Amino acid sequence: MRECLRCGAQMVDGGCLFDTVEARQIAVSINRRKLMRSSVGNPTVAVCPRCGEVSVYIPDVEKYRDKIDKFRGDL
Repeated sequence: MRECLRCGAQMVDGGCLFDTVEARQIAVSINRRKLMRSSVGNPTVAVCPRCGEVSVYIPDVEKYRDKIDKFRGDL
């Protein structure tokens, strides 16, 4: 379980992002001028039941470490 960065409570894991109108991809970028060319997994959402903080993260980010490092090297 994730710990809330705001208040320290245990967050509720397992949520997901979705668009109620039509399916779209969400692009995440480290640099405003450049987007990653390949996917780095599906984001997961955790919500803090105490303060409402929402955390969006890639749960298995280590599987994509080489893609992320290559992207950062290209900046």
